[in-house]
Amino acid sequence: MTALDWLVISGYFVVMVGIGLWAKGRIHNVADFFTAGGKIPWWLSGISHHMSGYSAIMFVAFAAVAYNYGLAMYVWWALTIGLGVGIGAFVFAARWNRLRSKHGVVSPLEYLARRYNLPTQQVLAYSGALLKVVDIAAKWVAIAILLRGFAGVPIIWGILLTGSVTLVYITAGGLWADVLTDFGQFVIEAVAISAPSTVPVPAAAISESDTVYRADRTHFEVGAMLTPVSVGIEALVMFPLGEQWRLGVMGTVNATADTVDPGPLVGGGIELRRVGRGRKHWDFGPIGGVATVNSTEVVFGGFRIGRTWERAGHAMSLSLTPAFVRESGRSPLPGAWITLRWLFPI
Repeated sequence: MTALDWLVISGYFVVMVGIGLWAKGRIHNVADFFTAGGKIPWWLSGISHHMSGYSAIMFVAFAAVAYNYGLAMYVWWALTIGLGVGIGAFVFAARWNRLRSKHGVVSPLEYLARRYNLPTQQVLAYSGALLKVVDIAAKWVAIAILLRGFAGVPIIWGILLTGSVTLVYITAGGLWADVLTDFGQFVIEAVAISAPSTVPVPAAAISESDTVYRADRTHFEVGAMLTPVSVGIEALVMFPLGEQWRLGVMGTVNATADTVDPGPLVGGGIELRRVGRGRKHWDFGPIGGVATVNSTEVVFGGFRIGRTWERAGHAMSLSLTPAFVRESGRSPLPGAWITLRWLFPI
């Protein structure tokens, strides 16, 4: 560890505490502390939810489980969370928003006390507190293990340091501190993921077996998409159809801000793609599919134009898709979306 390394680590913890102290000025009552007064924008809520699924325990424990047991890790962890979140978004989110706006319910525990009684609230509160003691302790220990491995910090001091910083900014700033520190960590994660793609790799270091678009190789793509009225994530599995053609099966989940029909959009589709040659190449092809938003069917079709940069064992793609979108009962409308994807061989 150099002096610069220590400066970066120290600066990170100082910024986290600083965010908490700044957020303290936005807390005026209980509603501000627990719900930020209902003023958190949708995109910041989405980023915070995404980052809440990450902690050092993923890189210390979950990575080891995935290495030893492979896909089982995804099935019992990520897949179940995804299903639960998807069900919750459609079944509970709107109802919870009505409880907050019409009845002033601030937290799930407050709802239990109103709907049932105080003992019901206390049972869930005490049982949840016991679970959180184990959960948070495991995460603090995981961070301490990373600090010991990278910086030689003793485990006990690592636990005390991370625990103190977390308690300070959460206690001072409430939900505002939570979502803003999540956003800061999201920016750091995005930079860390993107950085390897900017490092030049000698052509000789990329063999035919490392190429994502190899003629006999199926590959997986995951990324973010942006339209004028929505932002979301999408995933594809691309199957080879010879040297330069691929057939893809796509799934997407978007948060829309359409003033006429806002709500989550979930859909899927098919993509036929012609790919170029070389480590940097253009690819293009038609794409189409069906989605639903608030029980309204949406049909879309367009033509994707993308640029792909191959690296050793993976690739990154940036694309533009002009399209026509037709909601049930409405005339087709022109549209477009931009997508940034990462490609991995299967």
